[in-house]
Amino acid sequence: RELNNSRLLFVAKGTGVAIALSQMKWLADIGCRADVMVSAQTKNEMLFTSELERVCDNIYFVTKDGSLGFHGTEAQLLEMLLHEGVKPYDLIITTGPLTMMKAVSTTAKGYGIPVTANFIVQLFENGCEHGPFRIVTDGVMKNVDSEGPEFPALSIDFEQALSSLRMTLHVSETEMGLDDTATV
Repeated sequence: RELNNSRLLFVAKGTGVAIALSQMKWLADIGCRADVMVSAQTKNEMLFTSELERVCDNIYFVTKDGSLGFHGTEAQLLEMLLHEGVKPYDLIITTGPLTMMKAVSTTAKGYGIPVTANFIVQLFENGCEHGPFRIVTDGVMKNVDSEGPEFPALSIDFEQALSSLRMTLHVSETEMGLDDTATV
């Protein structure tokens, strides 16, 4: 009942869209509908749009090149929606690149909206061969695969999480999608 009376927004990018879709399907099955903001570099890279349209109330598209929907970042569109009071949300669930989740969390914090960050994308990126992926939340180190994969975003040390992912994967910022122009 609590979920059915809540206004939820999912914010997802890349493979995080599949994670949001699976959660939104489950919510739709129990009678709860939510809004979703999905993003990609271009409209041709947008994932699962028709499937999402079937299980959500409103879908907001964000493309870096402006080829579909809002031209900019997820945090910029979220700021516009919240500032204009278009949709008062009770909870935002975000999944995708760490920089995007950090920017969304920071924006929502300014409006007093709780955010849940889903780290399934990072678990797949990290893989078992690199050992456990750990983050600091409320000052305590937590193992994402055994204690997560979802955490209250405002309690997460995103800088530590970014550093941890960089170190375990030994990849450049470009390869991780960290050169994105997300505003924080």
